[in-house]
Amino acid sequence: MGSFAGITTRNGDVSFKDNEEFAAGIKTIFDQGGMMNLIPVQLLDKKIELLKPAEIKDGLLKVRYNYFENDWWEPAGLDFKTGRIWSNKIGYKDYAMVILAAYYYESLLYEDISAVDYNGEFLVIRKYVRWINYVLHKEFPCKAYDPWPLFELFHLQDRERCETYDWDDYFDLSTISTIGYFEIQSVLYGTEKAIKTLLNKIETAPKIFRPNINSCFEELLSLIPCYKEQSTYSEEEQLDQLLQNIRAKLVGEKNVHFYESESILENIARNLYVTDAPAFLVKYIAEVYQKDFWELWEKISDVSRRRLWICPLEPLSTEGFFDITTDDRIFWWTEEEPLSFSQELQNWFSLLSDKYFEILSSDSPKLSIRIVMELLELSSEKHEFIIAFSTFFEETIDNIGDKRYAALWELYRLLLLESSFQDQCLSLFESSDTRENKPVKMLRRFHALAANRALRKTVFKF
Repeated sequence: MGSFAGITTRNGDVSFKDNEEFAAGIKTIFDQGGMMNLIPVQLLDKKIELLKPAEIKDGLLKVRYNYFENDWWEPAGLDFKTGRIWSNKIGYKDYAMVILAAYYYESLLYEDISAVDYNGEFLVIRKYVRWINYVLHKEFPCKAYDPWPLFELFHLQDRERCETYDWDDYFDLSTISTIGYFEIQSVLYGTEKAIKTLLNKIETAPKIFRPNINSCFEELLSLIPCYKEQSTYSEEEQLDQLLQNIRAKLVGEKNVHFYESESILENIARNLYVTDAPAFLVKYIAEVYQKDFWELWEKISDVSRRRLWICPLEPLSTEGFFDITTDDRIFWWTEEEPLSFSQELQNWFSLLSDKYFEILSSDSPKLSIRIVMELLELSSEKHEFIIAFSTFFEETIDNIGDKRYAALWELYRLLLLESSFQDQCLSLFESSDTRENKPVKMLRRFHALAANRALRKTVFKF
């Protein structure tokens, strides 16, 4: 058992192999979403793990840990050889959110319908697209609000699921989703029952429809039988005229002339424009003429995209997406895009800086690889998932005789083991924290500060 994700498309053979924009987008989503890897290190009979940001290796962009969640899951990533995202068990917190965002990004690049699947349910949560817009500086719309294309996709790929899937979540997301929901109910249960269902639901969401849309649906129900009764053509010819009329309206053709009942056909086209529900109209025509809906729908499905199917979205910050603070993003601070940290974090930086220079000016103990390994091993024993970054670890090894590194590791030892200094630091953080306890957060932030060379230089001057 576990939580899994994927993407469903009409054309499963589409890939983004050799698509540099797609690869760069996924890399940014992983980076900004805190996706990393755990690197095992064994030295001097000591075993530790280190954090390493996602990097491309052997044609794969592979991850298995999320910094904000501070937990690991089964590997996931992007295969550059196939141009497809892949994943295994992803959990239900921040790791899962980033993987789902990656699948969402893939779905946004498809011209045809696609849907992100999470544990058997298709997601229509706008925050994923809003965060993608934020980190990629894009203006993607939310294309997944209309359930009708998904229903059509199910019909082509999995008809049983088409009939058993719970579509109720789509009812009141927006006008678009409600119309799509209404069309699905029409095809599954008939237009009469669908209208009754819709009218009952509208009582709880009366503002979901545009003005006059209800009367337009009612008029369509009278126009089709009226056309059938008045026409002198055969039923097959009538169907051809009706479908030509619908098709012409959907593609925006003008000056399309028919030789009888033109006023009725014009009224049908006008009401179709207002309702924006071609599947409902075709279903009702199928009922009146006792035809198979899908047989008729096939004749216009290639032009059946809804007029109002795209919803513009405002960007959502990384803090808002993960429900974190800017202080949790120390590792992502840059000189080009400096983050605005809280006053309490800035006060902590000042305290660390003062203590660091006090240690540096004293006869601080010499640093050794064993001391570093013991401190990191002890960290993991005292607190689960207190993990240093591989970049600062390797930097330390390369500069093991440098007093600045010795002073910084001594500062870390005080944070880890000296209760008086630890309490002094923790007293600066008064805000409540629901994600992890203060000592763990403080030690993790220290590792992020040490690994961020640009920010470390502003605090410790090296």
